[in-house]
Amino acid sequence: MCIFLVVFIFGIITSVVPTRFNITGTIKCQNAPSWCYTVQLQVLDSSKNDIMDSFAACEFKSSHQDYQLKSMEGWDGVLDGNFETELLIEHNCGVEANEEKQSIRMTFDPISTKTRFVRKEININLAKNEAEIVRTSDKYRFD
Repeated sequence: MCIFLVVFIFGIITSVVPTRFNITGTIKCQNAPSWCYTVQLQVLDSSKNDIMDSFAACEFKSSHQDYQLKSMEGWDGVLDGNFETELLIEHNCGVEANEEKQSIRMTFDPISTKTRFVRKEININLAKNEAEIVRTSDKYRFD
């Protein structure tokens, strides 16, 4: 009986088709030329938030930069059929050297673990401290 249970659980876990996340966009700061930022794609859990992917950079010449976050997630826990995800952006655009970084949080609607692809293009304006979803798709590429 115990062996059957172990084989059954292993079969459930290994048969999961992963969900691929691809988040792209442009991040800009009108207060160029010297600014730094971190963009994190997180999966929210009751115990702790896991970082799926992260991108950090500093810009010294331009007021904008493109970014891309990618991840593959197999499942989101026992008896949880949805991914609860958010984008966390921390930056120093328009902040004096002695001030703390500012942050933006964009929480997404729950995403079914049966979804194969999650693709979002999100433009981030640090001067206004806002993020906007430009387009979204559940296909590998935008149509």
